[in-house]
Amino acid sequence: MKLFAHDESEYDKQLRRVLRELETTEPNSEEYERLLERLNRLQKMRAEDRPERLSPNTAALVATNILGIVMIVRHEQFNVIVTKALGFVIRPK
Repeated sequence: MKLFAHDESEYDKQLRRVLRELETTEPNSEEYERLLERLNRLQKMRAEDRPERLSPNTAALVATNILGIVMIVRHEQFNVIVTKALGFVIRPK
């Protein structure tokens, strides 16, 4: 878990190291090709290691559910709910 924005992962350190090596290597050499393969592998590993982001659709669904629950609770403070209003709340599967 990163605590500060300047913390960098081990992947980032290795990526920087490979990029520095690429700068000093001849583009036509076998070493250059090997470094490019390592760079691609590191980038894939870093992408797989990142946690998934919350989709906007999920965030909207959660916000809508919370708003609905708040509306039902506020209504209950002043009126009696005689129907099954909680049936409108979407439940996770």
